[in-house]
Amino acid sequence: MEPNGEGESSKRMSRAVIGLVAALPFLIPQLIYISDVHGWNVSLSYGLFFLIVPAAFVAWIVYAVIETRKRRALFPAAFQAPWFAIGGLAFLFTFFHIGLWARSLVLKVPAWCRVNQVIEWNTSKPDEKYGGTESYVLVLVGRGNITNHDFTSGYLNWTGDQAAGFSTVDPEDRTFSHWVGYDHVTIPATLDVLRERVRNSGIPEEEVTRISGEIWEAIEQAGSDSPVMVRSGAVDPIWEAPFGHEETVLGASVWMALLLGSFQLISWRSLPPRN
Repeated sequence: MEPNGEGESSKRMSRAVIGLVAALPFLIPQLIYISDVHGWNVSLSYGLFFLIVPAAFVAWIVYAVIETRKRRALFPAAFQAPWFAIGGLAFLFTFFHIGLWARSLVLKVPAWCRVNQVIEWNTSKPDEKYGGTESYVLVLVGRGNITNHDFTSGYLNWTGDQAAGFSTVDPEDRTFSHWVGYDHVTIPATLDVLRERVRNSGIPEEEVTRISGEIWEAIEQAGSDSPVMVRSGAVDPIWEAPFGHEETVLGASVWMALLLGSFQLISWRSLPPRN
């Protein structure tokens, strides 16, 4: 006869194993998803979502049927309800949502975030294609969140057809880059270089001087701890987002921990004790 301590340990171990095995059909898809969040998100946005969701619920029905049959074949009537399937359904519904719940927490950690800010200067030059007027748009990009960030790169767009912007603006190294044919040319960033480039747009000289001066001031501010402020341009609020799907990974980790814990509890409560 088995000692009571060892018998109780055996009961707990068997229930723990059953709970883990029962959780695997829900756990493995989440592990597969977070192994390539970006790739799966792209695939889901291109229509895979409408195949995955029905397939997931068909799989859940099969899971529930198998559990019900197993319980009826092995356990007394009081333990025949498919509690693993019922608990798993709640996790199935929250499969993608917990990442959204974790987003607010992730945005509080600068190391997990990225930011950008857009500054636009309208000009007097008419936009012959779309109406209105042409404009300069400086986009600053960096790491951190709204309260603690560092702009490390950016680009300067001219909405017209002329080669009057820069494909790369580097506030730290003080360089500009642009394309000359198929060559990507990097040059030292100076106000004179910037002014000459803006002049290619064909806007009045007064606007060349004003706009290039303000763009230069914005770039200098981006390389410091000062907020970006300009006199005549429109400065958008700083936009922040997780850098590399950290909210999804964090949310999925919590989701998986809750899944495993819940299935252990279901296993302990819904399975009969072994003699």
